[in-house]
Amino acid sequence: MAALFSKSLIQLREFSPQGRVPSARGGAFKAFLQDETGATAIEYSLMAAMMAIIAIGAATQLGDVVSEKLFGLAEAMFPEE
Repeated sequence: MAALFSKSLIQLREFSPQGRVPSARGGAFKAFLQDETGATAIEYSLMAAMMAIIAIGAATQLGDVVSEKLFGLAEAMFPEE
């Protein structure tokens, strides 16, 4: 029975990202807090969202400026009588 238990701990350690095996005395929570495997994906998604917001804001501002310029050009080319 002890050999089976130690073998399962070795397998758990192989699948654990940092090789940590949580103990039964609150170690699982501590291991969860120390685990940083998903942090990179979250950081990249936050950066992508921030870039999207900036791009949308820039396109909106640029669109307003271009629209004003084109309406001014159209009024200069075709003045109302």
